[in-house]
Amino acid sequence: MIYRESIQYLESVHAFGVKKGMSNMITLMNKLGNPQEQLQIIHIAGTNGKGSVCAMLSSILQEEGYRVGLFTSPHLQYYNERIQVNWKPISNEDFALLATQVRAKCEEMVEEGYNHPTVFEYLTAMGFYYFSQQKVDFLILEVGLGGRFDATNIITRPLVSVITSIGLDHTRILGNNLIDIAGEKGGIIKKNCPVVLSCNQKEVYNRIKEIADEQQATLYYSQIQNIFIHNATMEGTTFSIKTSYNEYEDLFLSLIGSYQIQNVATVLSTLFVLQKQKICISTRALRKGLSKVRWAGRMEVFSKDPLIVLDGAHNPKGIEAFLQSILGLIQGRKLYVLFGALQDKDYKQMLVLLLPHIDGIVLTEPKNHRAVPIQDIRNLIVQETIPVYEEKDSYKAFQVAKNQLEEGDVLCCIGSLYLVGEIQSWKKEKDKVGGLKDD
Repeated sequence: MIYRESIQYLESVHAFGVKKGMSNMITLMNKLGNPQEQLQIIHIAGTNGKGSVCAMLSSILQEEGYRVGLFTSPHLQYYNERIQVNWKPISNEDFALLATQVRAKCEEMVEEGYNHPTVFEYLTAMGFYYFSQQKVDFLILEVGLGGRFDATNIITRPLVSVITSIGLDHTRILGNNLIDIAGEKGGIIKKNCPVVLSCNQKEVYNRIKEIADEQQATLYYSQIQNIFIHNATMEGTTFSIKTSYNEYEDLFLSLIGSYQIQNVATVLSTLFVLQKQKICISTRALRKGLSKVRWAGRMEVFSKDPLIVLDGAHNPKGIEAFLQSILGLIQGRKLYVLFGALQDKDYKQMLVLLLPHIDGIVLTEPKNHRAVPIQDIRNLIVQETIPVYEEKDSYKAFQVAKNQLEEGDVLCCIGSLYLVGEIQSWKKEKDKVGGLKDD
C-alpha cells in the first residue's frame, strides 16, 4: 500500500474492528515477534494531563541526548503524529510500509478465526514495530483509553508506570465513579515495577495503593509540598517547587496553565524513579527540557492579536483547569468561546462550568460522527445572559467567533481535540506550510 491507501484501509477498520479484552493484541504482537519486549518503556495513563506529562518527559530525555520514541493519541491532523522519534513523526513511506506489514498479520488472524484488530490495536502494533526498528533508547507510551484492557497494556516490564489526574470520563466504558475508573487506570501497574501517582482524590489514592500492593509495586505519590510562582504569562511560567522527592528553584515551563505545575510534579517524581534505576538525567536537561517543551492543542496560543487560544479540554475536570488558568492570565478581559463536543463526553457539565465565566459563545460541530448536534447543546442554554451563536460548519463558526471580538477580547476554542485539529489544519492550509502530504 502507498500512504493514501494505508489511511483508507485504516479508516475502514472502524467498520469491523472488535475489541475483546487483550486476546487480539496478544495474538497480533506474537505474529510480529513481540517487538515491544525490546523496548524500555515509560507507560502513562490518566484522565487529564497524560499528554503533557508525555511531552515533558520526551523533551527532557532528548535534552539528555537520548533517542526517544513517543506514542500518543488522538492525533490532531495526521495519524503520523501518533508515532514520533525525537519529535519527528513517522514518514509517509515508513507509515505505509508498516501498515502493509501489520495488515498482512491482521488478515492472517481473520483467516484463523480471530477478530480483526481495532484501529487503535493496529496503530499500537505499528508503533511498537517502528520504535523497535528505530532502536530508541526510551519509549514514552500513552494509554489510549483506560488502562487494564488498553492495547498498550501488552507490555510486561515498564521502567515505570505513571498515572496522572483521574476524573470522570468515558464513564460508559470505565465506570461511573472514581474508584472504578481508578481500577481501570491502575491496570497498567505491573508486578514489581514502580508506579508514580499524581496527586489525586483520597479514594483514587486508596484504590491505586491497593493495586500496587497486590502487584508488590513500589508506589511513589507525587504531592507538591511547596510551590512559589515567580511569574506567569502567556509565554510560560517561572516557579520554584518542592515535591515529595525533590526540590528545584526557578524552573521555567513553556507550557501555559497553572494546572501544568502538578504535571511537572508528576514528571519530577518520574525522573526520581528513573534516576534510582541509574538512568542519567541531569538538572541541565531537566531545565532545558521544560523550557522548550511544546504540546499542541493544550492552552496553545494560536494568535496573539487578537488573542486566540486552542485548548483540547473535553471533560469537566479539564474545563475547570482551563478556567483556573485562563481567567488568571487574561485578568478581566472579555472571553468568548467556540464550543463543540462529542456525544460520549459530559458536555452538559462542561457548559455549566463555562457559561458563568464567558461573554459569548459560538456553538459548532466537530467533523466527527460522534459530534453532538448543535441543537442538543443549544437546548441546554436556558438563560441567555450572553450572546449565543450557532453555525454547524466549524470553519464558518470560527469566523463568526472572531467577528465578535473587539480590541483586547480573547477567544478560546474548546471542547474537543478534533475541533482543535480542524483549526490547526486551516492555518496550515492558509500559510501553505507544514504538515505531512499524501504520496
